[in-house]
Amino acid sequence: MADTTPSLSALIAAGESVFTAATGKSSANVDKVTAGISSVADGLLPTVESKVKFDLGKVIAGATAILTGTALVLSGLKKRPEATTTAAAPSNVPH
Repeated sequence: MADTTPSLSALIAAGESVFTAATGKSSANVDKVTAGISSVADGLLPTVESKVKFDLGKVIAGATAILTGTALVLSGLKKRPEATTTAAAPSNVPH
């Protein structure tokens, strides 16, 4: 967890990736709305950080890492497409 620069945009994007990995669905409208909300939230973040007594940047970075990892696990658990293999023709050569 090297990057502890607080970014609610990254946290929201990680949450969206979990939803997309779980459902296989994504919406352009939802993406537009969350982009607007996250930019406002990022603008308010310094004010919120000054009001709390803990390291909000590390909390956000950790939560982002957890959601990103969860999305990776969910996408890894999805069934792989069947590989198209051709059955080997029986050999006429005696063994």
